[in-house]
Amino acid sequence: MPVRKDDEVSVVRGTYKGREGKIIQCYRKKWVIHIDRITREKQSGAQAPLLHALASSHWLHGRFILIIADDVSLCLLGATVQVGIHPSKCVITKLKLDKDRKAILERKDKTSKAKKGKYTEQDAAMQDVD
Repeated sequence: MPVRKDDEVSVVRGTYKGREGKIIQCYRKKWVIHIDRITREKQSGAQAPLLHALASSHWLHGRFILIIADDVSLCLLGATVQVGIHPSKCVITKLKLDKDRKAILERKDKTSKAKKGKYTEQDAAMQDVD
């Protein structure tokens, strides 16, 4: 079953083994998926864009003073980015079902039931014909 957005997956290989989460983005061009709660600090240490929105500067006695709200202190550490994980390293734990996916599951279920046994009654009868 192909993975898609809003499926819940568990990572079974690599650095993030054992982590679980919901798929928030499928990047088909790079063959990676982005899972919520699997992030890392940005390598360049760039500031988060939220910091610039909440910071304000004032002109006081010939100097600029930067005033930052207390609740933005976490943003000073740097921006977090999503980690791309290859879909083959994940196992789907919960599907987001819609009509197309239900049809796929029903179609797969019919074909697996048809090939269930090794021999049919006709095959068993044909064994004695020789």
